[in-house]
Amino acid sequence: MRVFKVRKGVVQYIKVSENNFIEATKRKAPFYQTVNGEKKHYALCPACENPVILIHLHVDDQFVDENKRTVSMHARHVKKSIPDLADYDQEAYEQCRYANPRSSTSKAQRGEGTASANELLELVKSYPDLIDTVIRKSIGLKATEDLFVDMVTNFKEEKGHLYRYVTKENLPYAFAYMSDSQNLFYASFDTTYPSGRELLELFNENSKWCRAYQYGRIDRQREVKDKRQFVDLTFHFTDFDVFEVDDEKYQRFYLVITEVLGDETHEILRKEIIFDEYYFMNAVNRRVNYQSLVRTLY
Repeated sequence: MRVFKVRKGVVQYIKVSENNFIEATKRKAPFYQTVNGEKKHYALCPACENPVILIHLHVDDQFVDENKRTVSMHARHVKKSIPDLADYDQEAYEQCRYANPRSSTSKAQRGEGTASANELLELVKSYPDLIDTVIRKSIGLKATEDLFVDMVTNFKEEKGHLYRYVTKENLPYAFAYMSDSQNLFYASFDTTYPSGRELLELFNENSKWCRAYQYGRIDRQREVKDKRQFVDLTFHFTDFDVFEVDDEKYQRFYLVITEVLGDETHEILRKEIIFDEYYFMNAVNRRVNYQSLVRTLY
């Protein structure tokens, strides 16, 4: 993995580099430890908070291993407890997207009432506006209140908080993924974000019977309205997947928008959405910090 953290219990993603590790740890224990006469460099996984070891920290960023492969500096899980740093948690490791790519798409469920399930439920209840913001920012869709309520209802009925592939970091995307097919006329493209502007452009290039206007509003084209023809315009998400680039795991799915007029069905677009797995929990953490700051003054 290419990220680490040094503080347990907080949202923290630090990019792996020699300077970043030194700045974050000050070269102190328990991050620097001597094991069997060799110096080891430890930190925490940002997702599961298990110990990780930094590989080739104080060497050139690019090196060739014993198999003649060029590999860059990275962090790797350590499947044991590290004294004074963290105890190893096998269950957390099995759910960690950085450790086990299958856990990021597995349909296996966690237990009702477990700490991780309860935490996800609390995030949905406490920060629905931030979930909505991620959907606007990363996907480009701006839901009406009625549509958002439908999405919450579907997530609840699916018991989304129990699926192992649903994590704190990807929660807004999993929330959207479980929304089933929805009426796009109850949404618009959020043109305050590049993703919304891109969707609007793709939509207008490919739609046969509908049009999106300057600020993202969507309607039937004039000639269709003049003929009083009904258009069914829907969106859904598909192909929730994990892929790797330079040994780093990323998550994605596809947004599909479809229009139907009479007996004719036309797929307007199928757009890849790569998850921003840092934004949501960083935003949650900022809000909690600012709430704490204000409470100290009143």
